[in-house]
Amino acid sequence: KPHRAFHVKSHAGLRGSLAILPDLPPVARHGIFAEPRTFSALVRLSNGFSATKPDWFPDLVGLAVKVEGVGGYKLLPGEGAATTQDFLALDRGYLPIEHAGQLMVISLSTANLLTAPFKLLRGLGIAKGLEVIFWTIGWSLKRLFLKSVVTIGFSGVVPISVGPTPAKFHWRPHQTGAAPGRGNGSWTDYLRDDLRRRLAAGDIGFDLYLQFHVDDVSTPIDGGYPWDERVAP
Repeated sequence: KPHRAFHVKSHAGLRGSLAILPDLPPVARHGIFAEPRTFSALVRLSNGFSATKPDWFPDLVGLAVKVEGVGGYKLLPGEGAATTQDFLALDRGYLPIEHAGQLMVISLSTANLLTAPFKLLRGLGIAKGLEVIFWTIGWSLKRLFLKSVVTIGFSGVVPISVGPTPAKFHWRPHQTGAAPGRGNGSWTDYLRDDLRRRLAAGDIGFDLYLQFHVDDVSTPIDGGYPWDERVAP
């Protein structure tokens, strides 16, 4: 029985579609964005932690979209002939890390939340450890008040390549406000219940936006940095 390392708790696995609109700017017309068409897709919404927790637990939320029917050779090792393309996003625009080693320290530290701060400071150093701790506290407080996983935005943490140009992608929701109907009163699965009620009432939608690289200083492609929309619209 294999166990997922992260995003253990799913809210839903859904069938969807991704429509590529006409009249995109030339910088975007590469790969799946080259021409107007509609792709089928699989969509997964999930909590990010390495174990199943109640929905009130301060946790990252993930949106994974697997687009189907994508031609062309894939550079990912072992996926050269794959006919899919994945867009993996979180409800945070970036992670405060500079390389994979730091992510490994953070991931292993969170196995025990009581000792996590001490392990972060020891593994990352005082400055980076404190940065990660305060970054976590900052979004954790807001996460406690989250009532729906489809009224928030999601972002790719690191840039992808759109033709020759690095770009960050963002999903922005069509949905606002409360879900129709009444919930089941669960304090453990209320995000899943919200999603179920919305789907019973109709489709759920997001718009996909691309933010293109400007220069290596204001829009760095290495490490965990947000890109200012005033610099990269």
